[in-house]
Amino acid sequence: MVIVSVVGRIELACSFGHTLTYMQALDNIVNYEPKISRSTTQIDSPQTGRYSTFGCFAGVSWEGKFGYTLHEHGFHSYMTEGVMANAMQGGFLIFPKGDECCELWHYEEYRIPSILGYLLQAGGKHFIQSSMKEELKKIEAQLLGINTLSDRSENWSIKWLDRPLFSEIVHDVNLGALLAEISGEIVSDKVSAYSFIGK
Repeated sequence: MVIVSVVGRIELACSFGHTLTYMQALDNIVNYEPKISRSTTQIDSPQTGRYSTFGCFAGVSWEGKFGYTLHEHGFHSYMTEGVMANAMQGGFLIFPKGDECCELWHYEEYRIPSILGYLLQAGGKHFIQSSMKEELKKIEAQLLGINTLSDRSENWSIKWLDRPLFSEIVHDVNLGALLAEISGEIVSDKVSAYSFIGK
């Protein structure tokens, strides 16, 4: 099995509270996720729920069902039904940067049979990275209420990781451990900047 992990980051001229509220409303996912064309959400509790999706990935139609868990800085989700059931997970982390700015991190992880994984690593990096860049730019456009996608290269970054973020598919997330892991990969000086890491 090959585990593929990628993390993206974007700085947004939008408050932490507004961004968190938007991202935790899972119905909004269809507005920014380029691989999804339709989605319906079922709320199970104030922190958990499910959503069903339909869309296109690398030119191939797909559908799936996901579970999600909300937390104080965003949400984590995982596929429960579909071609990547129990093999795909991801989420968003949002951090305040002053009163009217924040930083949003997006992570995705795929667990793929070895032969397909090696092919993806060889030829699929560009597609996944391009898809994530488009996703981050759509989030920015949605939050700022603009019709054109920003291409300010200084306000976003995407990194292909050389090791998994998680040891397994998880239904909840250890926020402190995840933050420490992503911080070290993307912006190592952030680890000491957030007092809640490691709690």
